[in-house]
Amino acid sequence: MKKLFILLPFLLAFTVLPSISHGQNKNEDAVYLKNGKIIHGVIIDQVANQSLKIQTSDNKVLTFKITEIEKISKVEGTLYKKKEDAPGKGFSLGVKAGMDISTISNLVVDDPVSKESKLGFQGGLIGKYGFNKLLAVQMELLFTQKGYKVEATQNGNTTKHFLRINYLEIPLMAKVTYPLGKFVVFGNVGPYLGVGLNGLEGDIPDAGINQPIYYGEGGYQNIDFGFAFGAGFGYKIGIGEIILDLRYDLGLSDIHNVSSSTKNTSGYVKNSNRNFGIALGFLMPLGSR
Repeated sequence: MKKLFILLPFLLAFTVLPSISHGQNKNEDAVYLKNGKIIHGVIIDQVANQSLKIQTSDNKVLTFKITEIEKISKVEGTLYKKKEDAPGKGFSLGVKAGMDISTISNLVVDDPVSKESKLGFQGGLIGKYGFNKLLAVQMELLFTQKGYKVEATQNGNTTKHFLRINYLEIPLMAKVTYPLGKFVVFGNVGPYLGVGLNGLEGDIPDAGINQPIYYGEGGYQNIDFGFAFGAGFGYKIGIGEIILDLRYDLGLSDIHNVSSSTKNTSGYVKNSNRNFGIALGFLMPLGSR
């Protein structure tokens, strides 16, 4: 037991002193020269009233005469600082919700039928990785409602026929952001993939003949793909950001599932989704910036 008490001060010296020394080393020397330059590093040798040697962060050893030096001080070290990420770099997560205004391409109608846009809901999750303040890649997981609506008026009676298809949609976009103080302006573009969940087709006000759509030949495709083009604004609140997102989806696939022979029929034209979306969202960076 007596030996333990004798050894205890030495054990403390070997454990505590190195950590103290390490903490002290986080302050480096700054040599202020009379010519205006400031040299940062660690003084490794000094001859009183004659000269000193300082080792810089790139391991160069510089020697200066005392007559060249105005003063020497300790400053917060840059040699030991952890390299910080570029502003805007890192992951962000968020949510958004809004409205879809959709129709389909090559929708040809004759009097007394007229085309109208179909309103729907959109909402989901946002994941973004920023490379810097300007460039990022953004992926989303969205629930969207697309389709079309036509209206016919005969003998004073108005009937509306509609199609609504619910999709689980995944856009993957390149995003360019331009900061303006607390405001940001952004644009994005990239492909999207939509998986059909379910849908409804029918007439208004005669809801009795509304029926679920089916996927398969003679029905509808359960896969939709195309390109998304967008722009919007953001406003920074704390470390988060409120966004107003405007998006146009240009569908490339046919929403109908028809046989090859039908597609090769003269006069057949495919119908693809066309959708304009507007949504409000909130993005929060993961970790400190």
